This record gives sequence, structure tokens and C-alpha cells, in this order.
Amino acid sequence: MRRFSLKGFRADCNMTIREVANATGFATSTICRWESGEASPTYQQLTKLCELYKCSPDEVRFVVPEQSTES
Repeated sequence: MRRFSLKGFRADCNMTIREVANATGFATSTICRWESGEASPTYQQLTKLCELYKCSPDEVRFVVPEQSTES
């Protein structure tokens, strides 16, 4: 199965981050963090993005930020 990034799907849809934000209600800064791998969307947020990008969550690959093991 071929996998893509959130940024790749957005680019394939010829959308700007601002357009995605307007269509989904998510903040542009949040979308930037998801695309850079600084943060990850919840499953519900990812589902909303996938509806916009016309893909399934299984097709999307995004970087999960490393968790610190220190408390």
C-alpha cells in the first residue's frame, strides 16, 4: 500500500494551510505542527482531514513526536 504525508495530500488537493483550516475549523498553527511532525492529530481530527482530502486514515502516514521517558 502506498502511503503519503498529510502535507502531500494537502498539496495534491492544491490547498493552502489556510484553506484547510477554513474547511476544517482547525487552527493553521495546528495543521503546521501536524505536517512537520511536531504533533499528531487525534483519530477524529485525522478522519476530518481525510474526508477533505478524499482518502482513508490508513493511507496517511504522519510522524509521531517522540515522547520523553523522563518524568
